[in-house]
Amino acid sequence: MPIITVSGLHGTGKSTAARKLAEEFDLRYVSAGEVFREMARERDMTLEEFSEFVEENPEVDEEIDQRTAREAEKDDVLIDGRLTGWMAEDADVR
Repeated sequence: MPIITVSGLHGTGKSTAARKLAEEFDLRYVSAGEVFREMARERDMTLEEFSEFVEENPEVDEEIDQRTAREAEKDDVLIDGRLTGWMAEDADVR
């Protein structure tokens, strides 16, 4: 089944569009932004603290990408994020 990615800059409406598409086509919705927020919660950090932490620790940014990419390996999914179109090698639609 399909793997679809929606990529774009922050604040451009990609998450809103992605959620609507996922609902319309009955796809699981995955957000790279939600992965980011989840990882901040795991470390008991605010988003601001975690953003600074990620800037100082590039391996954490790689972990965010890896978690998001793992979701892209599953079928029937729509993934939204700034770079997901380039990360999901097997995407049917970008």
